[in-house]
Amino acid sequence: MPKSVGNKKQRRKTKSAASAAATKNTRKTVGGRKRKGGRAVGGPRSLFPALRKTPGFGVAISVVENAEGRMDVVEVSGEWSSEAKAKGVGAGKKSTSRRPRLNKRVCIAMAAAGHEVRAKLMLKLLDGPAIYRSLKRVTKLEAGPLYHHINQLRIAGLILPKHRDLYELTRGGRNLILAMTVLDRAVLDRRRRPIPESGD
Repeated sequence: MPKSVGNKKQRRKTKSAASAAATKNTRKTVGGRKRKGGRAVGGPRSLFPALRKTPGFGVAISVVENAEGRMDVVEVSGEWSSEAKAKGVGAGKKSTSRRPRLNKRVCIAMAAAGHEVRAKLMLKLLDGPAIYRSLKRVTKLEAGPLYHHINQLRIAGLILPKHRDLYELTRGGRNLILAMTVLDRAVLDRRRRPIPESGD
């Protein structure tokens, strides 16, 4: 058998084996969605079915933490229509299309976490509870300014009140700092967004 023909057959076998392994890997499910290599398959169409029919936007965030075998899972998602009229709304009737809204407390939390020093504090606390001396070493701040930043995070509900000289993130604080660490590529995207043309 010519060498080139043998190589082609070997490549076909390798591709078939890889395809079978990939198919086997999709059997794992999380939240009812099939997984492949640790990622949900199906893309935006399966996550946001309503957006297949109408212009709009959606977001999905999942936070998973494993603390010595105890799994803490938080999954949130939402989709909003950007059309002026929703399905079944006629002339003279109010539109039922949903618009994204921000809770006031979310704005306060994001404003608190948006400071560079406070983000450093939250990243440090993401590793676990920390004493005041450790936070001072990370930020290299004097007692007064450091206390101010810690207090702002506490007021925003991102860290718990000090207990036995330990500071600790709340679940909300953990969720927010994790979201901030993975949003850099999305937030720094300066391209123009795809806005549908108006019919007016």
